[in-house]
Amino acid sequence: MGEPAGDGETDPSIELSSTAGGEAGDGTSRERTPTSDGSSIQVGVGFRSAAAVDAVCIGFGSPDNTWCIPASGDGVNRSGSDTEGALVLQIQFPPELCAMLSSICHDIRCYESARTANGTFSRANINMLAHACGSCDEPSCQDLLSECEAPPPPAGDADHFAICNSVCRAARSCDGTMSERGETYRVRADCEANCSAYIDELSGEGLEAEAIAYIGCERRAVENGCDIAAIAACEPPG
Repeated sequence: MGEPAGDGETDPSIELSSTAGGEAGDGTSRERTPTSDGSSIQVGVGFRSAAAVDAVCIGFGSPDNTWCIPASGDGVNRSGSDTEGALVLQIQFPPELCAMLSSICHDIRCYESARTANGTFSRANINMLAHACGSCDEPSCQDLLSECEAPPPPAGDADHFAICNSVCRAARSCDGTMSERGETYRVRADCEANCSAYIDELSGEGLEAEAIAYIGCERRAVENGCDIAAIAACEPPG
């Protein structure tokens, strides 16, 4: 049905508009589209180009993993002309995809671009998807799906809970890897509660500022490309 996009040059003069919720020209959709095993989404681009557009290109997870489907391909709905129009198709997720993934909600980026007959490419629209392999009691789903609400902070611990919620969210976006007292572990559903209790414990020893600084060090490390070495270098108080 498609072929790898290859290494063609990007032509910034090609204008894109979104057909499926994203913003044009390297834009990111404002809200994540919820998906699940067996569900379908509409992907594609509207375009205006000096050169004829001959394919719509789709990539999941990375712009380097993009495949192009010819405008004449099965399932491609084409409107307008070769130089100004839209290419749209429906993509269905495999019915057993979650069997190969962890039981969380997965933050997925869908890159959508146009290829011309000259072998050049437009910049990509980015649509944000949340593939649900977990339910609303899973914190990653609370982070990604608007219908899932995050748990309220424990009574009396709102400030510490807010600090911990920040670092736990960052860690989950980094595939759930962070550390606790120098040891790497997978972030669990009780990450915020454990983290808050940790700060409370050290606060009772007069080390609140040091504990918060330690948690902040972890957040910077996970936001810097899931840097496990930097996480391990964070020094716990005491």
